[in-house]
Amino acid sequence: MVPRLFTALVFGVALLLLPGCGNDGRLRSAVQQVAPRGASAVSCGYAGGLVESRSYRCDFRVRAGRTTAALAIARALARQGFAVSCQEGDALSNDGVDVNSFRRDLRVVAHVVPQRGSTLAVVVYADDASPLWQSLVGDEPGCDPIRVAHLGTAPCISGWNSNARATRLTKRLASRPKVLVRGGRGACSFYFRSRHGLVIVFAAWHGERLVVASQRTLDRWEDTERRIYARNPGARARPDGTLSPQPATG
Repeated sequence: MVPRLFTALVFGVALLLLPGCGNDGRLRSAVQQVAPRGASAVSCGYAGGLVESRSYRCDFRVRAGRTTAALAIARALARQGFAVSCQEGDALSNDGVDVNSFRRDLRVVAHVVPQRGSTLAVVVYADDASPLWQSLVGDEPGCDPIRVAHLGTAPCISGWNSNARATRLTKRLASRPKVLVRGGRGACSFYFRSRHGLVIVFAAWHGERLVVASQRTLDRWEDTERRIYARNPGARARPDGTLSPQPATG
């Protein structure tokens, strides 16, 4: 009797772990339904399931604009009844877009990260949505197209270059070519090494236009901001006051 019960138990567990069965099928379906159109899968697979919660992940490559791809994923999730939010991602370049979502106890997250040229790396995974995750997504801003387009550093550089006051500031402040640019939550900050020390210029998006709001010179004891400037690659200030995304480390 006992061997039969054990055999049935093992068979039941194995059946649940087969792709397409039980929770595994739900996770895989959730990921596949939001894959960007025209994307090619680099790798897909399951993880966890014993101690950690079960998850399914796919890595894609697609030729598309990051805003277009992120919004397509967000809309696909919303059509399926998911609560969705969009945030800046990709901590190294600050130019990625994270699409976060949940529907009841199911979480789906997509990381949209620019690569060389017009290629994007898109990582989509599905797993359990904890109550904390649901609360975080509910408190975050949504995926308004204009807001998503302004996430990250690339829009900050473009907005700066189209603002005459901003380009004049570049010529006045930049004693070195490196300008560190950081973007997020509807605003941008620009770190300039001037003749009088490190200066941060703050700007905010007003619709489609980036408007310079304020600036300040760092005090001597503000070591954290100096380390941020020193340890991260920056844009390059051009002689005409515009900024180039080309990395400048000096």
